[in-house]
Amino acid sequence: MSNERTFFKWLFFGFHIGGFGTFILTFFPPGGGRVYVVLFVWLVAFFFMYYGLFRYFTRRRAMKHGVARKEDWDDPIAPALMTIALFLTVGAIIFYAVSTSQLPSKSGWKNPDKP
Repeated sequence: MSNERTFFKWLFFGFHIGGFGTFILTFFPPGGGRVYVVLFVWLVAFFFMYYGLFRYFTRRRAMKHGVARKEDWDDPIAPALMTIALFLTVGAIIFYAVSTSQLPSKSGWKNPDKP
């Protein structure tokens, strides 16, 4: 049961990172490399979803076959990966906003040609 909970935590972390990409699509106006920032953010999100799935199956196999290797249970680099990913994601959004002089607004998704 704890293996499934851990997998869902990884999945939720990926969705939260992906939420930053959706934030950019929703609240920043088109142009200025917005698509590349969103792609970067969602690639990071998908990486963590896949990594969580990989760790889930590794631990599941270890439980099923009774493997007692430390590598199958312990994951010392995961917290560092999560921290770095969150830092890079937020940093990319801030860098994008500063370098393009665009501020997020509720009307970022609207067509600027129509009132």
